[in-house]
Amino acid sequence: MRIIPSQIHQLFIHLITNSIKYAKKDTNPKIRIGIEEITSDEIIDFGADPDIDYIKIAIADNGIGFHKNFETLIFNPFYKLQNSNEHYGSGLGLTLVQKIVYNHKGFIKVSSEPNKGTVVYIYLPYESN
Repeated sequence: MRIIPSQIHQLFIHLITNSIKYAKKDTNPKIRIGIEEITSDEIIDFGADPDIDYIKIAIADNGIGFHKNFETLIFNPFYKLQNSNEHYGSGLGLTLVQKIVYNHKGFIKVSSEPNKGTVVYIYLPYESN
């Protein structure tokens, strides 16, 4: 599958913006973007075909993080974990990220811990040569 560059660009803009927006006070934000090994069990857990090749992209930060029970809620439209004025936004950024991933026939998963940071895992199908 080919990617739609403007959508992938938007995906990274939203994820990086969130990492900066939810950085811990008095701490330099650190954002790591990389590719990680993927197992067929991970693909099966998503209910996908393990015979399809996927790339796993991880976007990790050292921000404020959040509790595990919010890991799926954050993708709901207009859902905001923080209601304070210092964390601006519409509550649509992660909803759009999820839609972009789904539009590319992929999957998305988030892992987070309060005061430790967040990792967003994006799985996208690709054609190996």
